[in-house]
Amino acid sequence: MLYLLDTPKRMVVLTPDGERFVKASPPERKVIWRDRILNLRLFHVVNAMITAKGEAGRDFVLELIVLHMPFESYERVFETMVQWARFGDLFAYDEGSETFTAQ
Repeated sequence: MLYLLDTPKRMVVLTPDGERFVKASPPERKVIWRDRILNLRLFHVVNAMITAKGEAGRDFVLELIVLHMPFESYERVFETMVQWARFGDLFAYDEGSETFTAQ
């Protein structure tokens, strides 16, 4: 999904981007991670909403997940999304206001 690994013939092999990620310093890893997750449609759309409106609400994001990933557990995907976005310093999620904002 993030193109950091390949799995030829029952093996797991790092791609060139995966090798770069492993060798990178922690701040560089965040940059690589952010670049990779922005290629995923869900992150791209939420980031565009935050850029345009300044924030994106939890309900908006859950609706996107349900529409684009109907066979997945939307709560689980949402929690994973929050963690991945936080790791990459892409955007912040405030549980109290249930909104995503730029980091």
